[in-house]
Amino acid sequence: MNTRLLCDIPIYGISKEKYETRLSLERKKYYNVIMQYSDGCDELSQMAAQNKYLQYAVWKYNQMDGFIEVLIQNWDIVFKIYMAEIKHHQCFSNSKNYYMYIPSVGLNFWTRDKDNEEIVRRILENVDLIQNNYLYKKDCFLDTTTLNNMLKHIDIKGFIEENNN
Repeated sequence: MNTRLLCDIPIYGISKEKYETRLSLERKKYYNVIMQYSDGCDELSQMAAQNKYLQYAVWKYNQMDGFIEVLIQNWDIVFKIYMAEIKHHQCFSNSKNYYMYIPSVGLNFWTRDKDNEEIVRRILENVDLIQNNYLYKKDCFLDTTTLNNMLKHIDIKGFIEENNN
């Protein structure tokens, strides 16, 4: 079976805006605690208060709850969903998530008799279907910017035909 990965769609626990709001609240709280106990005069404690949450500045690497693989298998487009086995995601945690495969019935489709616009439309419809029906947390955030850019600029039908020759 000839299988190629078309795109990975990350699933985050919260959106970027919510994450940055939580991050700023945590930074303010930590800064106030440090300044309270150091009398606000120590330069080293000011630096520590400002840099404590610097490792969490990139939200994508802290909130990933799963991902969706969009694959090409011969003439089919296949969707595979992997989600972490957690119900509540801790915002600033160093714990690892282990992803399990969630079977997705009815999302795969045959592309041989479809043109490029129809394939793109079906891919986007299936991603919306996954977001509405398969994710156990309804406030999950799917980052589809990479997928949208790829579908806008790449001829998927030509890619599939090239994959099968």
